Amino acid sequence: MTDDRRQRFAGAWVLLFGASLALFTLTLQRHAGWQDSGWFQLRAVVQPYVSTEFTEGLGLALAHPAYVALIRLFARLCAWNPVWGVNWVSALGMAVAVANAGCLVFRLTGRRAVWPALLAGVLLSVSHVVWWLSTIAEVYTCVAALLTTELICLLSLAERPAGWRVGVLALLAGVHWSFHNYALLALPVYGVVVAGLVWQRRIGLGWLAAAPLLFAAGAWPYLRLIAEMAQTSGWGEAIFSALFGTYHKEVLSVSPRWLSMI
Repeated sequence: MTDDRRQRFAGAWVLLFGASLALFTLTLQRHAGWQDSGWFQLRAVVQPYVSTEFTEGLGLALAHPAYVALIRLFARLCAWNPVWGVNWVSALGMAVAVANAGCLVFRLTGRRAVWPALLAGVLLSVSHVVWWLSTIAEVYTCVAALLTTELICLLSLAERPAGWRVGVLALLAGVHWSFHNYALLALPVYGVVVAGLVWQRRIGLGWLAAAPLLFAAGAWPYLRLIAEMAQTSGWGEAIFSALFGTYHKEVLSVSPRWLSMI
């Protein structure tokens, strides 16, 4: 990418980020929500001051340790309205995701034009589900930010293979897992790409060993919870809880609530 194209892309990224963040901030929910949103607010604002963790009985899959740490930080930073601070994390996460989506369109179009990237970002930001999730407390906006960042790293790795790019991708994927189990779905794709580059001798074999270590470093908040549960319940139950929680039937699509739709 030439310097001129880099500058045009950087300007488009900042424009998409700023405009979408302004939209989500202006329309942000200002008070407590309900269901999962209210549950996250409760864990961020109330739970640090009481002894009960609100994931009890639901399993580690709903722990989201990195996300909960982040919303607790913003709840403290926004002391005048902690719930607003928790909700604003969603606006921030999706603003990054929107700008990243524009980046991906910019890099994947043949001529790398700015207008298609801007149009894609605008359409994404005003789509109903994206806007709605960006104005309440919801982990999926951070998931979108991390996934789109990983895709940018993956694209850079495919275009210009380098071992350090493998390391960055592995670290990001680990951090992503500490936010949500959705991160696990992309790992086979990353693994195939890295293995293919190693097979072609475009990156060193040592990165196949380093990548899991960097992934574990990024996922340390989640791995720590798994290890703590394993001390009392055993590794099998701890890993099962981390992968499925109490929703294994829903995850595997064998729950009675879905079977009636087949």
